[in-house]
Amino acid sequence: MALVVGGRWPVRIGLGSEGGEDRFSAVDLIQQRHLGSQVGQCRLGVADPVGSQLCELQLFDAGFGIRAKRVPLILGGGFQLAGVEFGGLRPGSCGLGPRTQLKDYARGCFGWQAARVRVDRVILFRLATSERLERSTKALPGGAAAAWRAASRYVAGRTREEGLRAAAEVLERGHGVSVDLFGEHVHDVAQSAQAGADYLALASALPPAPADAWLSVDLSHLAVQLDPAGAAQSLAAVAAALPPGRRIQVGAEEAEVTDVVLGCVTEVASRGLADRLGATVQANLLRSPGDVDKLIAAGVHIRLVKGAYLERAGALAFGEPTDVAFLRLAHQLAAAGATWSMATHDGRLREAVHLALGPVPVEQLHGVRPEILDDLRALGVPTRVYLPYGPDWFRYWLRRVAESRGA
Repeated sequence: MALVVGGRWPVRIGLGSEGGEDRFSAVDLIQQRHLGSQVGQCRLGVADPVGSQLCELQLFDAGFGIRAKRVPLILGGGFQLAGVEFGGLRPGSCGLGPRTQLKDYARGCFGWQAARVRVDRVILFRLATSERLERSTKALPGGAAAAWRAASRYVAGRTREEGLRAAAEVLERGHGVSVDLFGEHVHDVAQSAQAGADYLALASALPPAPADAWLSVDLSHLAVQLDPAGAAQSLAAVAAALPPGRRIQVGAEEAEVTDVVLGCVTEVASRGLADRLGATVQANLLRSPGDVDKLIAAGVHIRLVKGAYLERAGALAFGEPTDVAFLRLAHQLAAAGATWSMATHDGRLREAVHLALGPVPVEQLHGVRPEILDDLRALGVPTRVYLPYGPDWFRYWLRRVAESRGA
């Protein structure tokens, strides 16, 4: 027997005897509905590093029968999901099997070959940090206008008014928003003070309740490396200016600043502002399980992402190792009863988390497959859109292009 889990990326699980297929929708399972099936034991068993057993899942395109991915599912004690008894299966730390091959599906809609991913991402991320490239592009006749036309898909606007107008449109569609003012790697105290003042003004300009409007910030915009105490003071001032129920999410940055960033978050949380703060954890960092424990203890909201920065050390490779780590961290957060969400466009990971843990809130970037959030929202999954705005949009746009290469 095989179980086929539907959705945008249906899953076939080899179970028990060979033979027919029973079809379930991932959406049906989330909403506690099922079509009925007798589910047997998994017929595959491969030793997992932590002593569990893995069962192979095959993701395929239901229309064309193209196998795109093999995803091992952890074996263990039986569990019940949406009224279906899964004897000997549990959606634990899923991973990708050693024979993994990610096919180019729908012309890059879901992935590239690994070698090409590495080359594309490295080159584009290097370009995304180049001020010289930005200056040169904007200096060309029509260069700035052409770049903006491409970037405007991902950017909410170049002014606060444009950003808030975009936020109102997203809120009207039923999604929450997390509004960010572009800026990072500030090394001037006066400039960071101005950024803090801009965020206070943005906090007061957010649409009133019951609108689900949060803020986002990269602490390097507040010069956290240059002046950690000053950055903490600015973050605390903005958090205190937010009404109860709203948060300011602190973004993830390069691993070299993770200590000072998380230290700032936990210090501000200790001032009685934990309910108005959020932190971001990158699954690809080896240190993240310990960081999760510290952030849970601090009582802040946690946003789980794959991680997109090119790190020299202390990080897992993109692809299978990071996917495994993401799922392990998701289960760590759920087991601890944390307040958290996942920010990913990876449909495989999202469905794996939802099948295992229920309707975990989902956040996506502005301009990236918005129909996915509309579908999730219609099913009762809490959704949020990250909406950045401001004049410093050029390098953010290049990072989005880089991340699209197999992120």
